[in-house]
Amino acid sequence: MLGTQREIFFVNMLNNIGLDVHYSDIGDFVVAGMYFEIGGKSKTAGQVRKRIDKAYLVKDDMLHGSRNEIPLYLMGFLY
Repeated sequence: MLGTQREIFFVNMLNNIGLDVHYSDIGDFVVAGMYFEIGGKSKTAGQVRKRIDKAYLVKDDMLHGSRNEIPLYLMGFLY
């Protein structure tokens, strides 16, 4: 259930600023040509990084981002 809540939060925040969010076969979502995989702090990029360069992990339970990892809570600032 928590995974679904993370994904709903991500989609709602991006929709609030007018971005179109689509499901993807590579990651969880694709937004403006960028692929996003949503998960907890232990989520790895193996699923998306092998196939695409513009791939980002959006992780819950982390304070600081690095490289292609974005803390999930930062999406709340888009609201």
